[in-house]
Amino acid sequence: GGKGANQAVAAARLAGASQPVQFVCQLGNDGHAAMLEAALVGDGVDLSGAGRVDSPSGQGLVFLQPDGALSSVVVAGSNAMWPAQATAQMPGLESRVRGAAAVMLQREVPEHVNAAVAAAAASAGVPVLQDVGGEDRPIASELLPLLGYLLPNETELARLSGMPTGTEAEVLGAARALQARGARAVLVTLGADGALLLTEDGDILRQPPCAVPGGAVVDETGAGDSFRAAFCVALVEGRPLPEALALAAAAGAIAVSRLGAIPSLPRRAEADALASDLATLDAAADATPDATADATKEGPKKGWSLFGQPDVAAVPVDAAAVPDMGAAQWSLFNHGPRAAALRLELEEEASTGGTVARA
Repeated sequence: GGKGANQAVAAARLAGASQPVQFVCQLGNDGHAAMLEAALVGDGVDLSGAGRVDSPSGQGLVFLQPDGALSSVVVAGSNAMWPAQATAQMPGLESRVRGAAAVMLQREVPEHVNAAVAAAAASAGVPVLQDVGGEDRPIASELLPLLGYLLPNETELARLSGMPTGTEAEVLGAARALQARGARAVLVTLGADGALLLTEDGDILRQPPCAVPGGAVVDETGAGDSFRAAFCVALVEGRPLPEALALAAAAGAIAVSRLGAIPSLPRRAEADALASDLATLDAAADATPDATADATKEGPKKGWSLFGQPDVAAVPVDAAAVPDMGAAQWSLFNHGPRAAALRLELEEEASTGGTVARA
């Protein structure tokens, strides 16, 4: 399917008939093209703006590992066969772009296509979401200001910025470096660590990871595409950014719970249900009394855990023992901004031989 096809189908499944999805691509001259066209049309994607070229279809060969992780080899094929002047030589493309509610781009097509489409969209005030997955190449500084959202994963962010992205502070530093080059909002997907959005105004929104349905990652193929499509659909619907991020996280979690690319992409009802569960967890965490005042002082104190259980005792902790604490013990602090702040404060205390709350 490719990133563009995955995102088109995911958007169509999530938006439904209320927001028609158009997919502009270059279909090849082989049986794969007919199969792809049937799959896209079957999911309600409008292909009336697609081109057709005398070239085999583009293909992505996915190498799936037992834990659901993957690597892939992409053969560009027809995806590389765009006209030199895309908006001028493809009839109706510019008017389609200018009339859209949002435009999603990715880098499995030539960069001049993205540049022309982004310029047309920006001139009409249409938001552009640029997935930087695809061909590994620098992104032009003149393109960055045209993009409402730049959407790398942490590895892609490291390549684009030339900076490390191993910690949240490093991710923020790399995202800010791209903003210094002209990028506006930067939304970074962090795999099992959720996502982080640095808005154009410099605000930071953290999206916790969403529990994978069934509890196991089956196949990561299409997860990022599903996340980005859901975020775009939510923006078009006018949803607040936290809700858009929650829907995106839910869509990505559903995708990794199933085998395949297009077959794994979620429907709206299931994504809404999982996003609602995630919002309930965050609300429960945010509604509990702040335990930091008692939990980080020496000596036993009464307080509240994140799940409302009384009698949280603050006990001395040997800093050397903290790395040996299981992930499950820290998972209490994974939901909501108050929980994130508490987790950071407790980790700082523990690192200096201070105290940590145990429920």
